[in-house]
Amino acid sequence: MRINQNNISSPGVHSYRHYANQEIQNGKTGKKRDQVEISAEAKELQQHPQWQIERENKVRQLKEQVQSGTYKIDAHAVAKSIYDYYARS
Repeated sequence: MRINQNNISSPGVHSYRHYANQEIQNGKTGKKRDQVEISAEAKELQQHPQWQIERENKVRQLKEQVQSGTYKIDAHAVAKSIYDYYARS
């Protein structure tokens, strides 16, 4: 069987062409831009990272304790934390 342009009459092809022509007539080019919106809470967190300041202070204190040799590990607190973590899971 020989196939040429005149034998192609698939309804899907015609539907697509019709839809594409409608978009062109309506002025739509099919190009859309992505948009991202940041909530007010997220903007506030970016401006006032209080948790980050607290975290840096805690890390600095721990480093000083480790360097001076005064850092002591509370085995009971570590075990409780591990237990609580797996109990939630």
